[in-house]
Amino acid sequence: MMYLFDKRQEIIGLIDKSDLIEAHLDVKINQAITLDFSVPATIALDSKARYIGVPHPLKPDNYVMLRIMSIKDQSDRTEYSAYELAYQELNSYGYIKDRRFKSENAYNLMTVALGGSTWNLGVCVVPGLLQTNYYFDSNLDAITKVVNGLGGEVVFYVAITGSKITGRYMDYVIRQGEDTSKVFVHGSNLLTVERTGDNSSIYTAILPRGKGEQVSEGHDDTPDGYGRRITIEDLEWAKDKGDPMDKVKGDLVLTDPEATLEYGHIDGKPRMLIKTYDNIDDPKQLLRAAYNDLMAMNHPAIQYSATIAETDGLSLGDTVLIMHDKRKLSYKTRVFEVNYDLTNPSNTTIQLGSDLSKGGMTNRVNSLSSSISVTSEMSAWTMTHGGHNDTTFGVEQPTNPRKGNVWFKNLPNGKTELYYYDGNAWVLEASTDSQWAKNSTELNGDHTVFRGPDNPVNPQKGDTWYKDDSSEPNGIAMYAYSGSTWVKFNGITDASRLQQGIIDANRVNVLNLDANNISTGHLSANFIKGGQIDAAQIDVINLNVNSLVGNFSQFIRSRWDGSFGSTFIDGSGMKVSTTGVNTKFNSGGMTLNMNDEDVGGVGVAHMSGMPDNYQGLGFQLNGKGDYMTWSARNTGIESGNFGIKLSWFRKEWRTGGYNSGFTFDDDVVFRAGVRMYEQGGDLRETLGQLAAMDRIAIPKGFDSEGKATSWVTIK
Repeated sequence: MMYLFDKRQEIIGLIDKSDLIEAHLDVKINQAITLDFSVPATIALDSKARYIGVPHPLKPDNYVMLRIMSIKDQSDRTEYSAYELAYQELNSYGYIKDRRFKSENAYNLMTVALGGSTWNLGVCVVPGLLQTNYYFDSNLDAITKVVNGLGGEVVFYVAITGSKITGRYMDYVIRQGEDTSKVFVHGSNLLTVERTGDNSSIYTAILPRGKGEQVSEGHDDTPDGYGRRITIEDLEWAKDKGDPMDKVKGDLVLTDPEATLEYGHIDGKPRMLIKTYDNIDDPKQLLRAAYNDLMAMNHPAIQYSATIAETDGLSLGDTVLIMHDKRKLSYKTRVFEVNYDLTNPSNTTIQLGSDLSKGGMTNRVNSLSSSISVTSEMSAWTMTHGGHNDTTFGVEQPTNPRKGNVWFKNLPNGKTELYYYDGNAWVLEASTDSQWAKNSTELNGDHTVFRGPDNPVNPQKGDTWYKDDSSEPNGIAMYAYSGSTWVKFNGITDASRLQQGIIDANRVNVLNLDANNISTGHLSANFIKGGQIDAAQIDVINLNVNSLVGNFSQFIRSRWDGSFGSTFIDGSGMKVSTTGVNTKFNSGGMTLNMNDEDVGGVGVAHMSGMPDNYQGLGFQLNGKGDYMTWSARNTGIESGNFGIKLSWFRKEWRTGGYNSGFTFDDDVVFRAGVRMYEQGGDLRETLGQLAAMDRIAIPKGFDSEGKATSWVTIK
């Protein structure tokens, strides 16, 4: 069942599977889901339909929300195409002006990335810390930065309750799917080769380098300090001890001999990749990360396809083993795309192996052949090295850079500066690792911020320099470039000149702060450590009940006094009001009021004269109620009026063909004795007397005076 929504995203209709001619839902890792479907021309969708909700194949009981993008009329059908709404909304809903993070976890980064949008963070289980910044980024750009920095995969979905969307969520997980035990042989009839990549993208050995270590300070004129990165030189691996590959202690390089034999250089040497892992400071983790990357690059990039039936139900993200039948080289790969056939699920297809398509959030182009693309009328151009670090030449800073990219900036005086993107900002080049640690330069809007002891090179008017100065209380002096010279900033006498940078609150005492002057940003409740908060002055939204401590059920019973929509709750109970009917729930049970008249209710009952421990359930008709009925629809009937099976009417009732008292409108079966009191004796005794008579007749018709006009003999 699929839901149709109008422009206000309110449900206006349904599409049943039987209404569809064909329907395909295409799901890929970290990419927008698409839907293509068609219906007969005679049942084309409501013209008000703007969105469609489809059961999410990865999130049971939830839905993927898509925007209808195109409609095409054919002679016998109408064809529709839809695109996942989350990617469109988060790319255009708003922007994050400037948020900087030195070392932040995934949960906080994604919470800020989704801030201001209609989407909330659901599950978030990606480890690690990231240094990054959001600077005039859309929500989707911010999410992409986190995924590029920490890895992981995102899944968007909505919750629908009744006829409304009650939640929009994004899960951020390490990886989807399971590591299965399934094995597929390359060349078998179960797999179809879709695309084959360039063999020049293969590496059979890797030299990994981890996070740098500072071993000495050095001097400005004759530096003796240097920075070095951790390596795998001191580690040893042995396959006979359970390790996945052999590696001799003392080697800096991890080599796959079987891949080298197949894809190495003509002289037998391996094809080696030198890769830096800036976030890894443990040699054992470095070796494991290098091995994983080598296993992903030691074979041709091949994309396979298969049907769900052929692969025994593989799902998005599942990991399988691809075995080459001509040699002993095998590797693990994942299902990166599933195309669900919603009308015939057995025809659902999967794509696995190397994703050689383009357009993903974290897509990497597997090609070593460099290509040049002009980015702005010859004012800048970029050399792309097959998905590795890019090199840009020009005046304007490159957009959407990745860590490790290089920018040769053309200056107005004809000179050139070399910048390196560290994952957070463009940093001016330095000649040694120790100089990198001492001096840094980053772009802040149209200006440059310099840090370190050395005099900045090629400054522009408005640039800022935080100079190491031991004579200052905090060891740093601030300068602003006037266009010809560096002018020292004296914050004590001229705080109005503050344009940028960071104020360390540990060094500042703020007196007489007027909260009315705080006009932008957010105050973090994490810093409130004492005092009292007047709840009357605060509106709390999105309260997490799981965070309440103590007896919060008692809190609800004693404190809740208010209404929400048609529901009102106070200390005496709850009332639900709808058009013409009010339902009350209290200690006595449930009562119903219709058109301002108390009709009756259902509740606990105690009959007069009975012992105190006798309790029962009572159906009570109030004095203004006219009748009671017990009704049922016939088998298979799901709509329309309920048919009366048993009813009771007051003596005053004289309409509708019903008599006062109880009326049965269906067969009545007595499985025990039926007795009559006061008006007669045992019914069985009466029947017994009738049975002893020789002849019994009952009247068949009556005249106007009530006399029998004909008789029927029954014995």
